[in-house]
Amino acid sequence: MEEKIEKLMESGKEFSVEELKAKLSVNTSKEFVELIKTLNKMIDNGQIFLNEHQKYELMNQDNMFKGNLIVKRSGKSFVVFRNEMIEVKNAEKLNALDNDEILFKIFGHTATIVKILKHNLVYVVGIIRIRRGVKHFYADDPSFPRGYKIINYEQFQLRDSQKVRCYIVDYQKKHLKIETIIGNAYNSEVRELSILYSQDIPLTFSTTCLNEAKTYSDNIAVKDYPERSDCTEELIITIDGDDAKDFDDAISLSKTSGDNYLLKVHIADVSEYVKVNSAIDKEALSRTTSIYYPGHVIPMLPSVLSDQLCSLQPNKNRLAMTVEAEYNRNGQCVRYDIYQSVIQSKYRMTYNKVNAIFAGDDKLIKQYSQITEMLDNCRQLAQIIQHNRAEKGSIDFESDDCQVIMDSRGKVVDIKPAQHGIAEGIIECFMIEANRIVAQHMQVLEYPMIYRNHDRPKEDKIAVFYNLVESLGYHFKGKKNQIYPKQLQDCLDYFQNTLEYPIISTFLLRSMAKAVYQNESIGHFGLGLENYCHFTSPIRRYPDLQVHRMIKKYVINIPDYDQMEIDKVDNGRIAEKSSKGEVTATKIERDIIDLKKCEYMLNHLNDVFSGVISSTTTFGFYVKLANTIEVLVHVKTLDGFYHLTDDGSLISEKNIYKIGQIVQVRCIAVDLLKQDIDFQLVKKKREKSSK
Repeated sequence: MEEKIEKLMESGKEFSVEELKAKLSVNTSKEFVELIKTLNKMIDNGQIFLNEHQKYELMNQDNMFKGNLIVKRSGKSFVVFRNEMIEVKNAEKLNALDNDEILFKIFGHTATIVKILKHNLVYVVGIIRIRRGVKHFYADDPSFPRGYKIINYEQFQLRDSQKVRCYIVDYQKKHLKIETIIGNAYNSEVRELSILYSQDIPLTFSTTCLNEAKTYSDNIAVKDYPERSDCTEELIITIDGDDAKDFDDAISLSKTSGDNYLLKVHIADVSEYVKVNSAIDKEALSRTTSIYYPGHVIPMLPSVLSDQLCSLQPNKNRLAMTVEAEYNRNGQCVRYDIYQSVIQSKYRMTYNKVNAIFAGDDKLIKQYSQITEMLDNCRQLAQIIQHNRAEKGSIDFESDDCQVIMDSRGKVVDIKPAQHGIAEGIIECFMIEANRIVAQHMQVLEYPMIYRNHDRPKEDKIAVFYNLVESLGYHFKGKKNQIYPKQLQDCLDYFQNTLEYPIISTFLLRSMAKAVYQNESIGHFGLGLENYCHFTSPIRRYPDLQVHRMIKKYVINIPDYDQMEIDKVDNGRIAEKSSKGEVTATKIERDIIDLKKCEYMLNHLNDVFSGVISSTTTFGFYVKLANTIEVLVHVKTLDGFYHLTDDGSLISEKNIYKIGQIVQVRCIAVDLLKQDIDFQLVKKKREKSSK
């Protein structure tokens, strides 16, 4: 029967079941069952597929593409095709799930799933509701399809409002089994764990991994490493956050006889302890990154490495990879070197302390008198380098990160914008320099490498940004379809001291392409650099660890050219996995911070806040509060009928709301389980119009 079906479908013909039934003279129920079985078998074998018109046609490999399905909260499904998000029409009919690996076909501006190659979603977290003795399961993820049923309720003593993690046992029958009870949904820690469980994040390390980490000694003697440069007597410091434990990087800075700046960036040599294919390495690669959220960290490496042996702790010898760079008075790098070293940090400084020293804190200046001159030189060099970067087009985005302040019991007591002072700027500047130098070196020599790439923004996204700033009075020079980083930075500079600046900066950041890891360099648009990589955080990022390995293999040691192609392929695999891991980690961090924002606002019901309209939509406008919380004022809470204009203004007969406008809003409801905060516009007395 297969041959007959294939012959019928030659020349691109398509048939419904009924049409095939007639063409093949299928008359009996037995013959019909055979037809259905044959069609399903041919689909499984990739010979045919069911198209969007519910007709079968031959698989044309020239028009088939692989991708991962993206299911939004609204239930709509998409797939990335040639860097564009294309809507998928038949995902729901095929019971496709978020992140499914699919084979799809393009029809105009939409895609159709030909075959689900692999279900990647295994675990589902949700809440148990018991109504009149009947148990019901509701998934936390609104994009998860309805109809899935738990088939092992009897194995657990369940109570109402408990969070559970289930695993899918049958995708066709939509059957789930409870794996574990997480706890009461109204407990803050349980809500955090639910987010972690939903992404299948490991919270512990294997015994094999932990035992392997314990085999290394904490006593590092310079004499045992004759191949390394001895930097233990140099004035080296670390500058990190108050609560940091994993000190990846340290710096030292001195002046040469010619009055040049000699900067040394020392990075923990994690690759000395994490050997390829070891238990620790396999665990680290599976995680790809550490995950940070308020009050917690889920490390990529066991704490005996991340917080102790690899951490550049004060007054302890540590193994490092060093980038040494000499700069002239104009901030130009006149020479550099990359080498292995043994270092000893002399001071564990914090951003707050260094910023206080720069602000003139006499007590701290006296306490750290040995390093104040070096800190001043660091500030000078960083300012020169930052000025040069700005001239070349590096975009200086304003961070929209927040700081969540919690008490000893873990209760959120305050949320405020994250501080970014001079000290933070110095470390960021020097780390970018080290990353740039390493990437440039490896690119020139064409050695295998993992780069941190940031592509140009898409025209349609940047066009929306153009419309926004032009509505606020700014006009771009040059062609809009040939945008350069310097043009965007000039735009940000124009709004620098205005109320609209934070909104403009955030809007531009969201218009940018996503930075990714790749084994070929395409440059970094946002930084205005031809080559860039991540080298400075191997304790918490796997790509950095792999970059260290490549440096050792091809720069420190004699290159094995026969291995280059193998390493390039391996780097591509690691880069792709790390990019995906970063997306997951970022989502977790944002989800938990959003949760903390909800917990905070629960204590501020009916309070009034001042904020700036950050974006507008057909269903309302978003308001960004001073504490970084962004809230929706839904159009249904506004008086009158509103429509959205081309310049992004939301207009009714009496009122107009536009981006950058200051408004007063009241918190009227908080749903911790859905992580929703409802706000309402507060009208001024006798207000006739907000124009």
